[in-house]
Amino acid sequence: MRFFSSLFGGPKGADRKQSASRKKRAPHEGVAKCPSCGHELEKFPRARRKCPACKKWIHRHVDRAGNLVRLVTEQQAQEHKWSELNALLETTKKSGSKHDVAGVLRLHALEVFKEGRDHLALAQKAQRTQILASWPPGGIIGRLRIIGCADSCPACQEVIGKVFTVEEALKEMPIPPKNCTGSTKRPEQHGWCRCCWVPEIDD
Repeated sequence: MRFFSSLFGGPKGADRKQSASRKKRAPHEGVAKCPSCGHELEKFPRARRKCPACKKWIHRHVDRAGNLVRLVTEQQAQEHKWSELNALLETTKKSGSKHDVAGVLRLHALEVFKEGRDHLALAQKAQRTQILASWPPGGIIGRLRIIGCADSCPACQEVIGKVFTVEEALKEMPIPPKNCTGSTKRPEQHGWCRCCWVPEIDD
């Protein structure tokens, strides 16, 4: 899926061209019909669209082998997305680094956030994993500073600039704040915390 590729960089050079070629050649499954009502479409949609008959969303789904494009309902698209996300997390836990696991957990949290559900626990788990991967307790880096954005919400502004020991950061988990409301200028990011940790280097 596109957001998986963006997380890990995606294919490059010849690999990207080969991937694009495979995507172009992927055949469609049968006749283009709405998966909800069966209304026959003029052609296979290239992106998500609403059925002109029942007005329900139609999604495209490429099977795991990438060889067949199917039209699926909103619910089926969600099920496919979470199945692939969970598979990615399990694979990353087995073969990836803690940094990669933190990235996938953050991706999980972002998808939960987009669905309007409580994502705080997942976002904090991602932050915790990132700390343990980058600055384990007892390591060279003993203190961490919180940084954020100029348009961060009041809750984030209260913690931006504060310094914690690694142990304090893991215990208190101050970011994301429980009452974070996200960007004050970008409505589409309302509720998504962009604060992060950086090592505090003593002069």
